[in-house]
Amino acid sequence: NRVYCLYRVSDRGQVEKNDIPMQRIACQTFARSAAGRFCEKGVSGYKLTMQQRDAVMEIREDAIAGKFDIL
Repeated sequence: NRVYCLYRVSDRGQVEKNDIPMQRIACQTFARSAAGRFCEKGVSGYKLTMQQRDAVMEIREDAIAGKFDIL
């Protein structure tokens, strides 16, 4: 299976703690070779629409194009 990983944090506290590496390790343990990797740092999924989130829009386009099997 082709796997995409989206690493994200939504608030400054998580950005300052740099939670992304912990997410990356957990995801890579699950999927040794991810086909795509995306990061959202300090982006609120509550305050912004899907269309305002670049990583989500890119993942959406790739999903429509059939570029991965698992997100």
